[in-house]
Amino acid sequence: MTLHDVSPRGSRLTEESIRSVVRQAANLVGHRPPPDAHYDSDGIVCGDGAIEAYRVECARRSLEELERRGWRPGHRVQEAMRADAFGVGAGAFPTDFEFMDPLIRQEQRQPLSAEMLFSIDTRVPLGARTHGVRRRLGSGEAQIYRGGNEISRAQGTYLRESWGIAYVVCSTEVNFFDLASTDFAQLNEAQDDLADAYRFVDERVNRLYWYGDVGSNLYGVLTHPAIPKVVISTAYTDATDVDDVVASVFDFTQKPMVTSVGVFAGDTLALSPRLYSFFHSPRFTSGAPGLSIAQMLLNTSPTVKRIVMAPELAGAGPNGEECMLLFRSDAESLALVQVQATTQMPVFQSGPFDQTTVVFAATGGVRALNAGNNLLGIVTTSA
Repeated sequence: MTLHDVSPRGSRLTEESIRSVVRQAANLVGHRPPPDAHYDSDGIVCGDGAIEAYRVECARRSLEELERRGWRPGHRVQEAMRADAFGVGAGAFPTDFEFMDPLIRQEQRQPLSAEMLFSIDTRVPLGARTHGVRRRLGSGEAQIYRGGNEISRAQGTYLRESWGIAYVVCSTEVNFFDLASTDFAQLNEAQDDLADAYRFVDERVNRLYWYGDVGSNLYGVLTHPAIPKVVISTAYTDATDVDDVVASVFDFTQKPMVTSVGVFAGDTLALSPRLYSFFHSPRFTSGAPGLSIAQMLLNTSPTVKRIVMAPELAGAGPNGEECMLLFRSDAESLALVQVQATTQMPVFQSGPFDQTTVVFAATGGVRALNAGNNLLGIVTTSA
């Protein structure tokens, strides 16, 4: 066996020594020039990782030859090897002195708030292609009878609204031999992949609940055309007078009741994380020293009964503004149409050694029949 010496043996690094190493590397790894390769006066310019492959090969052969000659590394070299300090291809020994925590941490993901905040309507059966509602609009009036047969009449007309249904799917594939390897390594790869598929379906369904999908004829909370929207003129910043902020918030939460003359009113205020923190930070005002905006609102509002946080409202405005949503907690005002909760289909054999599992859910988006109980506010949080 021949050891390939790529060092300049203490001499200065020269252009000729570099070219020599490049030629040896190209010959060793069987380099073939690609169609778009370029040449210099000495031939093909070496590429495609040939130098790195040559270095790895030299390191491997060197270690083999040293071991054949009976060489044993000193304790410092052993420590370096056990810590995997050598470069790629130089070889390493098992980290015998390292404790490995057996628990594999899972990635922390953003909470999905739609199903936690809003009512869920499960009446639409699986298999329906669309779902709809009918509205009856009555007309007429009563009169004071003053004789005769001319009496006013009451009559009604009907309107029909219809929306689509979307199927959200994700799958996992398990290879028999890969499964044997992961089981040997005591990794729950198949179970973790299935859990990820469930999570990905839930994330997509949650996104549909908030943003809808035009192609599927689905409305979302933030895109529903019947839910009114308003831009808050007061900037919610520390520089803004607290009394002005409180007055703005109170005006926003009472707007549905005032404009509808008592017909509509929201009872829950959902805030983006930034606004939620802003609303709960202690403030000082002439009317309520030491209270937060949230406490002032809950103590004085005749309609709002709770304040919650929704991460999906962060940057949800048309220009990346923070948002807050006033809504009423009943199915007629705002409801998620859940046709099929996330579930998995039977496992099927997709190949001689492969099995595929499909996870799916079906949703009809968001339905807001009494949309006047809801109001979406777009807030400026910078001066």
